[in-house]
Amino acid sequence: MEANMDRLNVRETFQTFAFSVTRGSAYDRPVLLGDAHSEMSEGDALFDFCGFVRNGSSFRTRYILDEAKLTLTPCAESALMLGQHLPLLFFTIVNLVSVSHLRRIPTLTVNYLIWLRISIAVLTCLLIFFSAFLSFISSLYSLKSVIIIQYGLIVFIWAIYCGFLLTSLYYTSWPRNKEIVISVMIASKCFILLTVTRWIPLGFSDPRTYIVFFLAIFHIFGSIANIVEWRIAKNLPTLTQLVGADEEQMLANTDESVGFLSRMFFCWVNPLIKKGYSGQLQRVDDLFQLPPSLKISHIQEVFEENSPSQFTDAENFSLAKSLWRSFGIVYMAVGLGKLFGDVLSFAGPILLHFLVTWLEVKTALPLDSKNTHEGLELSYGYLYAFCMFAASFLSAVSSINYNFYVNKVSLRIRAATVTALYDHITRVPMHKLSGFSSGEIINFMSTDIDRIVNFCNSFHAFWSLPMQLAIALFLLHREATACLYHAGFEVKHVRGLEPLRDLKDDGRCV
Repeated sequence: MEANMDRLNVRETFQTFAFSVTRGSAYDRPVLLGDAHSEMSEGDALFDFCGFVRNGSSFRTRYILDEAKLTLTPCAESALMLGQHLPLLFFTIVNLVSVSHLRRIPTLTVNYLIWLRISIAVLTCLLIFFSAFLSFISSLYSLKSVIIIQYGLIVFIWAIYCGFLLTSLYYTSWPRNKEIVISVMIASKCFILLTVTRWIPLGFSDPRTYIVFFLAIFHIFGSIANIVEWRIAKNLPTLTQLVGADEEQMLANTDESVGFLSRMFFCWVNPLIKKGYSGQLQRVDDLFQLPPSLKISHIQEVFEENSPSQFTDAENFSLAKSLWRSFGIVYMAVGLGKLFGDVLSFAGPILLHFLVTWLEVKTALPLDSKNTHEGLELSYGYLYAFCMFAASFLSAVSSINYNFYVNKVSLRIRAATVTALYDHITRVPMHKLSGFSSGEIINFMSTDIDRIVNFCNSFHAFWSLPMQLAIALFLLHREATACLYHAGFEVKHVRGLEPLRDLKDDGRCV
């Protein structure tokens, strides 16, 4: 009787296990049909959003070209327009942070041409915005959502370009170089293509057509202005060299006389690189001038003011106290950059863990509950990916700036120490120095100074490396604990199913 009861319990266990294994495949057909319907709904939403052609015979006629309207699909048009505007955005931002280093405006005609380009950029922003706004207030002139997004990005790019031109006027700089000219020319020609794309299906009487047509006309005038600027630049041979006041200004514009963005991304070095590329770096005088903080007179003045003295402070001279009072605050502030970079370097693995967990949970859930489950919206995935990119970018920027500025502070410490030692040697009586040669004294000084400077470079690593090790061990312990927990759960689960190995297909024990 007990054997029959055991056999019955084993059979029920096997049936429960078999049902749990086969659940979602043979016994769950309605859910699969619902999932397929959800996938079809998502596909339909994507086709409607992008304006793809469902009955297209090939990839080109389905996703790129609408043969019925003889135009590009909205997504293909947006990809083409934004792809040709992105170079303008990139080169505008790059030149914006170094606009004060550009060439001076040579004539009043160039000033008028810059104002013409500003007017064209402003009209572009206003008319594109009006076209998008018209689609909201009137259903007769509606546009696809992807087209409205495209218009918004175009307005954003041309607004930044307009700000760049206004900034150049403020600095009396001539914003003309190969990158800007070519990118503006490519971006402005897009409006001709956009006019054709609107004219064929809508006709010229539609506001969505003649608005972009007027923009194309305005940008043709902008192209004429570029030709006039090219003629002016060709007739000014002095523009090919950095001479006179421009060269003096370039040599004086070091990292301490530029803006925050230029200092962070080292854009202030670009004029020196261009000068070297043109073969004009022949002497030491062709390089940058020393910034005020690295001039010996300034360093000596700061060091003497912060050095304790027996006469003024009733203290004996101390090199460590003098260096700390002179450069300690700046040196510790530079360490904050290293701390920020080290913390961000660990943000990448943590965000990657969140992203993988989000993908696993979202994949495991049924399709009908993915969009409603809290914390599993699609925006969270994009947010994690964007934060990973931002953390890596900011970590790299922080590390580069830390290395530059900690070496700059170390150079100031070296200069102050050398000055103090030479000043002290001049006060030592000659009979005390007679036992050493001048070469030995210089070797002793250079060795001691190198030790002090190397300590300054290594001090931040002294606290940074243990902190990084502690954080890495904590994250490793956290992941290993979770891994061992899941492994133990799986082993326990498999051991609980060992009696089922002796079952036959009919459910009887051997």
